[in-house]
Formats: sequence, structure tokens, C-alpha cells
Amino acid sequence: MRLKSIIDRYKYVSFDIFDTLIKRDVEKNSDVFLMVSDKYKEDTGIEVKNFKYLRKNAEKQARKEAHGREVTIQEIYDHIPDSEITVIQRAELMRLEIEIEKIVCTVNQRIKKVFDYCIRSGKKVLIISDMYLPQDTIEYILSKNGYERYDRLYLSNTVRKRKRNVELFEYVLRDQNISAEALLHLGDSIKGDIVPAKKASIRCIKIGGKKRWGEKRAHITIGDDYQDRTIRTFADNHKDLSKSQYYLFGYEKFGRLLLGFSRWLMKDIGEKKIDNVFFLSRDGYILKKAFDLINTIGTKTHYIYVSRRSLRLPYLSRNLNLENAIDSFPRKRNLMVSEFFENLGLDVDNYTGLLNELGISANDSLKRNELKSNSDIIYIFNCIRNDILENANNERTLMLEYFKQEGVTGKIAVVDIGWRGSLQFYIQKIFDDEEIMLNTTGYYIGLDPDARDYCEMNGYLNSAKGEIVEDLSCYLGVMEDIFVSQEGSTKCYQKDANGIVNPVLYEYEFVKDKENDFDQGESVYEIQQGGLAFVEDVMKTKMSDLINIDVIDAFVDLNLVGNHPEKADIELFEKFIFYDVKKQPLIQVREKSQYILKPRLLKDDLRESKWKIGFMKRLIGLPLPYYRIQKIIRNTLL
Repeated sequence: MRLKSIIDRYKYVSFDIFDTLIKRDVEKNSDVFLMVSDKYKEDTGIEVKNFKYLRKNAEKQARKEAHGREVTIQEIYDHIPDSEITVIQRAELMRLEIEIEKIVCTVNQRIKKVFDYCIRSGKKVLIISDMYLPQDTIEYILSKNGYERYDRLYLSNTVRKRKRNVELFEYVLRDQNISAEALLHLGDSIKGDIVPAKKASIRCIKIGGKKRWGEKRAHITIGDDYQDRTIRTFADNHKDLSKSQYYLFGYEKFGRLLLGFSRWLMKDIGEKKIDNVFFLSRDGYILKKAFDLINTIGTKTHYIYVSRRSLRLPYLSRNLNLENAIDSFPRKRNLMVSEFFENLGLDVDNYTGLLNELGISANDSLKRNELKSNSDIIYIFNCIRNDILENANNERTLMLEYFKQEGVTGKIAVVDIGWRGSLQFYIQKIFDDEEIMLNTTGYYIGLDPDARDYCEMNGYLNSAKGEIVEDLSCYLGVMEDIFVSQEGSTKCYQKDANGIVNPVLYEYEFVKDKENDFDQGESVYEIQQGGLAFVEDVMKTKMSDLINIDVIDAFVDLNLVGNHPEKADIELFEKFIFYDVKKQPLIQVREKSQYILKPRLLKDDLRESKWKIGFMKRLIGLPLPYYRIQKIIRNTLL
């Protein structure tokens, strides 16, 4: 409001361009030179060594010889020695720099509102900039970003005068035939706007500016790598601040993982000439959405409903013994007798007589690692084996019909969040047992060291090629929560009256918690929408040609949140629950006084919390090395 009242007092208003009207999707101007070098190598296969240094030094020499006069980009490139690059290379590198500037330049929405106000108010709007890029390039950049209807563009390399030494300001006043008192200038630079404007007796207000990275968090310097800096700057420039904190988390932190994984997936299936990709419910839903945004090779994508429960019995129908059955159960230390029956597709209430015979209750707890040698379980299994088999055969028939209906055949890729690849194993084994042609290649966010080795599997996290990616198992609950689609897990399949086989879904677990007024499903949806918006924006702005997200860059922000959380990260996820057979809080923290009175509760709650680093940070609050502490206590206290 104060700025508008000042603007209202002037007939002429001028704007600086870079870091005022226009932001660059790079933190440092010289990052453009790194992009030019990388793009040239990608296009030609030729590496121009030390191009950033050559380009910066050439500009320095050109300006030195210009004696204060502005230089053009051609003059800059003319100062790169012939001994370093050829004339033809210089021309191509200069062309690339101009094209990349067109891509990385984006609107500064906050200043655009000020510009639009000036236009609506009938001000004479001038644009004044010190810049070596050609006039037609600058005009294109302004137009692309919605800057129209200004009265005049004054570019230093066109009139050969610079703002920085006052001459361009003085030229503008003479050309417009106005006094200095009639003009208000808006810009971001002390040296390029504030000081020279003051010397020309022009009032200047400092607006705009650029965010700098370089924050040290844990052992990671944010923005240390130019690609990481570029991703951060892009997200900061394009995020919608009117959105929720969950949406912004998705845009700034989750989106880079979705983009990195999708590009890795597209590259590999393209090389392997895989034409059909099946994304597995539920975690595959968001991965399909992201991949569809970047899919430029025409691969057909499909979403199919599967789960360990929906595939376990079809698998066991041809491989039924107690050992295989127990190995297919969810990986948890203890389970109730009722869960043992449920995992085998049976209702425990139908077997009360059998349990009474053994003196067992449906709620009795069983240790998973003792099931194979438990005499009661062996007896029960032998008694119910035929019932299991009958149910398993029925489910297998419907499962195979569903897969045929969905086009699962031949050479395909399957995509899921990962860890052990059990779903792919079940699918491939069932088809192999039926002697139906199916060749699956699996693609996952990550794979455990003990992942199934029955078929080909690839983990994005595992492709880091020797680089260190922090252990995401410390925040696996957070990771899995943000991937889950807003639908229940698949129980089995059933055929409708029209002969169509449909999935039968369990009830969605993450319904709104009315007591705490918290809707986890909606929060996850916001995170996912933010992540997809980031991918879409990168593709829409053509930054996808310039951003190369490696595995480290893809995971760095989630690693920071999961393994080195700050207070804001804890507040974002402390109400989240994790569901795998049973509901489990990510962070289960009581009042500190309760732990003082009953120390045993501390160990119990730490063990019960799915995100143990989050638990410790929430409880203690101090900046301690929680990631290292978690590693130490994992195999001792927990």
C-alpha cells in the first residue's frame, strides 16, 4: 500500500529487469555458463574444459577494453581465445547461452503486480537495464513473462551506456525530456540501481532481489552443487505461496524425487524397448501420474490393483506349505492367531472349535520367528489346508482373469515403491506356474539387500553408483505415507454381472481424525499435488532440458527431513499414522513427566513410533545428531 501511494505521485516509473521484473531459475548468473557447457557436451559429445572460467574471463577482458561502455554478448565471446575454442564452437556456445537465458528467465510475480498497477494507473512505464544480451532477446523474455504495454525499453548494450556509471539514467531523462524529479525507479541492486539513480537525482526504491542458498544443515551444504541450487531456485521462483504447507512440501521436496525417478525410469525402459508399464497400487499411483507428465517416448502406462493380500493366496495355490505361507506374511515380529487365519484368507470365527480343542484364543499373540516350529500352528495348518487351497484356487482364477483383462502379458515393466519386490515375484511366479508368457522388469524407488532375486529388479536408490545416499529406512514410515493413494488396499477380485473382474478394496485407513481435526488423507493428497505441480512446471518451462537430477539430488531434501528434521518438519508429520496390518503412529510422544514417573514407557513409545528420529526430536527438541543416535540404538535398545 505504501509503495502504491509513492507510485501515485509520479507520472514516469522505470523498472530494472533482472532480479526485479525477471527472476532467473539459477542462483548464480555463472550457473548459466555451466548449463551451456553441459548442454553443448550433451548435443555434440564434446567437452569444453573450463568454459565457465573462459566465459567469465572473456567478459572481464571485454569490459576492461570498453572503458565503462556496455559490451555485447558477441564482443564477450570474441574475447575467448582461439587457442581454447574454435570460431564455430564460439558461435554455437553463444547461441546456446541466449537460448538458455530465454528458458531460465521467469516472471517475478510480486513485482509483476506492481508493474500491472502502473499500467492500469496510466503511468509512463520505462524498463532500464544493464545487460549484454541482444535487444530482441530481452524483448522476447519480457513478452514471454507477460510484460507488455510498457512505453520504452532502454538496454545498455543498445545505447552503449550503463546505469552503473549514471550515463544510462541521464540518457533516459534526455530522451524522455523529463526532469529527474518526474521519474521513480524500482530496482534490486545497490550498485546498479540505488547509488547511480541517487547520483542522477532520481528517487529509487529497492525491490526484488535474489535468494541465496548455502545453508548448512546436518553435514549437507544446501546448494553446494549447481544442479541442486538450480532445483531449489526453480522451486522457490515458481511455488504458489497461497497453497498449504503440505502442498509446498510436495512442491519443494517431493517433486524432485518424482521427477528424478520418472526420468530414470523412462531412460531405462526406452533402452530396453519396453512398451507397456504397469504401475502397482497403491504407491504406484503417484508414480504413474508423474511419469505420464514426462513421458515423451510413447510408452503405454497402466494402473492395476494388487497387494500382498490379493496375490498371496493365488501364489500359495500352487506353492502351499507352511514355510511358504509364513514367508508370505507381512514382516512383523508378532501377530495374533486371528491374523494368522486372515493372512491365509480365512475367518477365524469359523474355526472356534479347532481353537478350543487346542486351548487357544483368537487374540493370542504369536512370535513370527517361531511359527514354523510351533506344534499348535503346524497342527492348525494341516487341519485347514484344504480350506486354504479351495479359497486360494478361486482367488487365483479371478486374479488371472483380471490380469488378462488389464492386458498383463508379454514383455512389461512393473513399478512400485519397492523394498523387496514381493508383488513382482508373486506375479511372475504365478504366470510361470501357469506357463503363461510374461517377462517382468521391476522398477522401484529402492530395494532392500534381501530383495527377491527371482526376476529382474532395479532400484533408483540403488543406482547411486557408489555415492552415499543416507539410509531412508530411518524414516520409512514418512516415505511410505506420502506415496499412498487415496483409496483402500486391494483385498481380492470379484466378477460383476457383466463379466468384468473388479478389485475388492479394503476401507481407506486414513479417514479424517475428528478428535484432532486432522485429515491425513487430504494432507497426503496436497503433498502429492504439490509434487506433481513441480514436475509439470519443470516440463512446461523446458527446464527439463537443463536440470539433471541425480539420485543424490532427488533424495537430499527427504533425507534432511527424515534424518535431520527441524521443528517445522516435526509439526508437519507429528499427527501422521502409518498402517501396515495395524495402525502405528509416526511419532508417539507423551508428556515428559510421564516418562519420568514410568521410564519403561519411553522405550515402549520409541519402539512403537514408526519415525524414531522424529520421536526423539519431538521429545528432546535440541539440535542433536539424531540420525547417528538412531543408528546406534537400532540394534541395542529397539
